[in-house]
Amino acid sequence: MPPRPRVHFLTAHPDPASLTVSVLNRISEGLESSGITVTAENLATSNFCTTFSEPDLAQYRAFLDGGPRWLPTDVLAQQQILEASDVLVVVFPVHWWSLPAQLKGWMDRVLTGGWAWGIRRSGRTTSEMTRLTVYLVPLAGTESEYFDEHGYRTAMETQIEQGIFGYTHTRRTTWTWMWNAARHPQKTLQEADKLAQSIARDLSRGDHPSIPADSLNHAR
Repeated sequence: MPPRPRVHFLTAHPDPASLTVSVLNRISEGLESSGITVTAENLATSNFCTTFSEPDLAQYRAFLDGGPRWLPTDVLAQQQILEASDVLVVVFPVHWWSLPAQLKGWMDRVLTGGWAWGIRRSGRTTSEMTRLTVYLVPLAGTESEYFDEHGYRTAMETQIEQGIFGYTHTRRTTWTWMWNAARHPQKTLQEADKLAQSIARDLSRGDHPSIPADSLNHAR
C-alpha cells in the first residue's frame, strides 16, 4: 500500500481567529477528510526564529567557500519537514505587496545553499526540493484590478514564483489569489474548500497540481 500523501502548511499571522488562519484550517480539514496527512506551522506563534543571524551567515559563507555542510538544528528540522512532504501550501495576508516578514525570514534561513540551491548533479544545478509542489494562497485586501493596474501581481509572482521557488527547482508553483478577502469572508472560505478538493484530487491520481486558471486561480 503506497504511503499517504503529506501536505505541509505554512503561515504567519498572530491572530488564531484571523481569516488567514481560517482559510488554512479549511484547506487542511478538507485534505484530512480525504485521508491526506497534514502538518502546519504558524510562524507568528511557533518557536522557530525567522531572523537571519550570525550562525546562518556562517553557514552561508562556509557553503560559498566549499566547506562542510552544517546547519542550525532548527533549520535542519524545517528542511526535514519539507523533505517528508509532497506539497507545501503557504497561506498569507499580503503585506506591502509581498509576503509577511516572518515568511520571508523563514525562506532566508531554511532555503539554504547546498540544499535548496547550488547542488551540482550530472552536470546540472538542482536541489532537494524538486519533488515538492508549492501552492501559494495570498489573501488580498482589494480586487485583482487594483493589483494589475499597478503591477503588484506581476511583481509578486515574479519575485516569489521565479525568484524563490523557481530558483530552488520545486516541481511546480500554483497561485490561488483570494481577492478582497476581508470583505467577502464566506466566499473566501468557499474558495478554500474548492482548493482543498483540487489538491486532494490531484494527489489521489499522483498528479499535482491541476488547478484551473480562472479569475481566482492562476497556475504556471
